[in-house]
Amino acid sequence: MTLEQRISDYGYVLTAENYSEKPHKVSDPKSDLYTARIVNLMLPYIKESISESKFITIQEKLRAIVNECMKK
Repeated sequence: MTLEQRISDYGYVLTAENYSEKPHKVSDPKSDLYTARIVNLMLPYIKESISESKFITIQEKLRAIVNECMKK
Protein backbone atom coordinates (compact mmCIF):
# COMPACT_ATOMS: atom_id res chain seq x y z
CA MET A 1 0.00 0.00 0.00
CA THR A 2 1.42 3.37 -0.96
CA LEU A 3 1.63 6.40 1.28
CA GLU A 4 -1.18 8.13 -0.59
CA GLN A 5 -3.46 5.09 -0.26
CA ARG A 6 -2.81 4.83 3.48
CA ILE A 7 -3.64 8.47 3.98
CA SER A 8 -6.79 8.36 1.87
CA ASP A 9 -7.98 5.15 3.59
CA TYR A 10 -7.04 5.96 7.19
CA GLY A 11 -6.34 9.72 7.28
CA TYR A 12 -2.86 9.16 8.74
CA VAL A 13 0.19 6.90 8.54
CA LEU A 14 0.85 4.47 11.35
CA THR A 15 4.34 4.72 12.81
CA ALA A 16 6.46 2.10 14.50
CA GLU A 17 7.45 2.81 18.07
CA ASN A 18 11.05 3.78 18.69
CA TYR A 19 12.21 1.73 21.67
CA SER A 20 15.50 3.62 22.05
CA GLU A 21 13.70 6.75 23.23
CA LYS A 22 11.90 7.40 26.46
CA PRO A 23 8.29 6.21 26.42
CA HIS A 24 5.86 8.86 25.27
CA LYS A 25 2.83 9.85 27.23
CA VAL A 26 -0.36 8.24 26.05
CA SER A 27 -2.07 10.70 23.80
CA ASP A 28 -5.72 11.51 23.81
CA PRO A 29 -7.61 9.74 20.98
CA LYS A 30 -9.17 13.11 20.14
CA SER A 31 -5.76 14.63 19.51
CA ASP A 32 -4.93 11.76 17.13
CA LEU A 33 -8.15 12.46 15.27
CA TYR A 34 -7.41 16.21 15.09
CA THR A 35 -3.87 15.47 13.92
CA ALA A 36 -5.19 13.22 11.15
CA ARG A 37 -7.64 15.90 10.04
CA ILE A 38 -4.95 18.60 9.96
CA VAL A 39 -2.60 16.33 8.01
CA ASN A 40 -5.42 15.60 5.58
CA LEU A 41 -5.89 19.35 5.04
CA MET A 42 -2.16 19.77 4.38
CA LEU A 43 -1.95 17.01 1.77
CA PRO A 44 -2.61 19.17 -1.30
CA TYR A 45 0.38 21.35 -0.34
CA ILE A 46 2.86 18.50 0.29
CA LYS A 47 4.92 17.29 -2.65
CA GLU A 48 4.16 13.73 -3.77
CA SER A 49 7.88 12.96 -3.78
CA ILE A 50 8.24 13.44 0.00
CA SER A 51 9.81 10.44 1.70
CA GLU A 52 7.75 8.44 4.14
CA SER A 53 10.18 9.13 6.98
CA LYS A 54 9.89 12.91 6.48
CA PHE A 55 6.11 12.66 6.33
CA ILE A 56 6.04 10.65 9.54
CA THR A 57 8.29 13.24 11.20
CA ILE A 58 5.89 16.01 10.18
CA GLN A 59 2.98 13.99 11.54
CA GLU A 60 4.72 13.28 14.87
CA LYS A 61 5.68 16.93 15.39
CA LEU A 62 2.14 18.04 14.59
CA ARG A 63 0.76 15.45 17.04
CA ALA A 64 3.02 16.86 19.78
CA ILE A 65 1.73 20.38 19.07
CA VAL A 66 -1.90 19.23 19.14
CA ASN A 67 -1.29 17.37 22.43
CA GLU A 68 0.21 20.51 23.97
CA CYS A 69 -2.78 22.57 22.86
CA MET A 70 -5.23 20.08 24.35
CA LYS A 71 -3.63 19.96 27.80
CA LYS A 72 -5.88 21.23 30.55
